[in-house]
Order: sequence, then C-alpha cells, then structure tokens
Amino acid sequence: MPVLKWWQATLKRSFMEVLSSPLLQNENQLNWDSFLSTVIVEVKRGGKVFTSTGVLIDNRALLTAAHSIDCAESVQIILTHDYNFITDTYEVERCYIHPEYNPSQSLYENDIALLFLKEPVTRNVLFDEIPDTIELEKDSVLERIGFGSRASGNCRTWTNPQYLEMNFSKTALKLVDRYSFVGDSGGPIYQNIDGERRLIGLHSTKEAGEYTYVINLASYKSWIDSLIAAVG
Repeated sequence: MPVLKWWQATLKRSFMEVLSSPLLQNENQLNWDSFLSTVIVEVKRGGKVFTSTGVLIDNRALLTAAHSIDCAESVQIILTHDYNFITDTYEVERCYIHPEYNPSQSLYENDIALLFLKEPVTRNVLFDEIPDTIELEKDSVLERIGFGSRASGNCRTWTNPQYLEMNFSKTALKLVDRYSFVGDSGGPIYQNIDGERRLIGLHSTKEAGEYTYVINLASYKSWIDSLIAAVG
C-alpha cells in the first residue's frame, strides 16, 4: 500500500477508535461554549504555516507550548470551532518563551509560552483560573481540548487522557493518551471536580504513541502572573 494511503487509513482508523471510546460517548453532551477560550495558534515560519492550540487566560493573554511558536516570524490566533470556518483573528504582539526552555535537553520541560494580543478579545469568553496546587490520583480521567489534525480536519475536539504520574520536579505530568494528534500542542488540560473544571496543564509532547507529557501550570503560575503584571 502506498505510504499516503496507508497514513490516511491509519488516521481514519485512529479517529474511529476515538469516536468509539466508551469515555468519549459524553462528548455530545458537552457545553462547547465552556471551551471558547481554546483557540487555534497560527504561526508563519520559513515561509510555511503551522497550527497548534492555545488557551486564553484573559482577554489579551494566552498560553501555548513553547515549541509551537519557537522561531516564529509572525503569530496570530483564530477564534473558531473549525479551521475551515475562520471567524475572528487576532494578531499576537508579544511572545514570551519560558527562559529555561531548552529543546536540546528536553522536549517537554518548561515547554510553555505566554502570548499577548495586540487588541483584546471582544467576544464573550469564559476564562479559567490556574490553581496554586493540584492533587491527582493515578488513573484520574482528565479532559483535553485541542485543534489537532484529525480525519475531519482541525476542529475543536475533546479527549480524555488519564493521569499516570508527575515528574520529580513536579513541573510536568505524564498521561496515558492514545488520542492526541499533531496540532494539539498547547491545548488546555482540565481536571473536572464535581462539574467544575480547573485549568491544570498544557499539552506538550507525545511519546511512543501511548503517553503525553503535560506542563503542570501550577508550577509556572508565579512566572505567568509576574509577566502579566509587568506587561499590564
């Protein structure tokens, strides 16, 4: 089978596995208005366009993965549910990659960036606060929103990875995750406690097709807060 057809068949099969997952049956019951803060991050680099995911934390600031915007020539965000139906776009004015991010040493350690928009978002968006600390039990089911490239394109998609462990420095979480795709990087990870969602992480890097590393936002809250205060 030609490589392209094999890849298309594999992608379609993976997408159907996502849809048939027992835990994903509740996706149709989601209130998608709760996730309007999740946006597409569109980057131009080397004459090409790349997309990933980000999450707004106020009307001018958003978080994404550092590797998604590293060496970017320009960045904008798109507020939409589907990349094929672009509604509002906002130009990113400033990008701050965490000073300790070093992909030559680790693909997920400190893989976080804070972006500021040139103009504030005017749509009615619910912004989630980052908790000071998190507590997770092994096998806890979390929620991820991402615009990864799946069979139907780059649409806002809900998936449900499971918590496995935290790294020694407590800056990253390791999740059991079969359903993330290219473009989910920078997407928010939520902990749902009795119907209340807490923004606890950012999707960073997938490993061996089964695991995902996630930035523990509580460990970076002081860095985020200090930058927001400085930029104003």
